[in-house]
Amino acid sequence: MDNIYDMTQQELHNRAFDKAYSKLMYADIEILKLEEDIRRRSFGSLSEGQVESMLYTARIDQKVWRYISELIEKNDKL
Repeated sequence: MDNIYDMTQQELHNRAFDKAYSKLMYADIEILKLEEDIRRRSFGSLSEGQVESMLYTARIDQKVWRYISELIEKNDKL
């Protein structure tokens, strides 16, 4: 593939699914890490409120990427 714009629709679809899945897995890992930091009260130079805000944002990202992944999967069935 010499040109990025030469991707087939299936290649684009596969890349989109892989990207969404990767982002979803990263959000899962980030949530576990932040929950553990809160449990251990390990905030570094951040306040507990800042870490809780980061956890809230990671949960929103997780929900959004899960939704995108589901849309891509539904498109597979069409």
